[in-house]
Amino acid sequence: MAAALGDGGRIDDFFVRFFQYWIILYQIVPISLYVCFEVVKLLLGLQINLDKEMMDPLTRQHAVARTADLVEEMGQVHHIFSDKTGTITQNEMRFAMCSIDDTDLGDFRPPDLLTIDIGKLGVTATADPEGVMQARRIMTDPRHPLHEETRRFFMCLAA
Repeated sequence: MAAALGDGGRIDDFFVRFFQYWIILYQIVPISLYVCFEVVKLLLGLQINLDKEMMDPLTRQHAVARTADLVEEMGQVHHIFSDKTGTITQNEMRFAMCSIDDTDLGDFRPPDLLTIDIGKLGVTATADPEGVMQARRIMTDPRHPLHEETRRFFMCLAA
């Protein structure tokens, strides 16, 4: 017991040695904690790889966690755009509508077989959807109040 308390056997020596020990080793604890977190992230990634509910039924391929930080990054997701199962869109994403500065531009989806007769020539042409025509009108007129906002919107959409 005297060795733990110090040479003099006083309680003050015990506290001095305890704090010396703590000051020397406090830098090691975060390293071991870091290693522990990395092992946990590795195990969570392995769990994602082996999860049977995260398997594509058509190809029978499991999800692949390609980074150890995947679980942390998933916690930072704010928005997910989905129709849940893809039954409505067949997992085919199509731009349908948009509203810019509280102005609805209309539907952007192409009509199935909408054709318009052009004059007496009998030539048929596919009509552009309402949203495309409205956006084109706004974009070709630099004086239109929504010109800059519409340009910015479609630039962000394209990126």
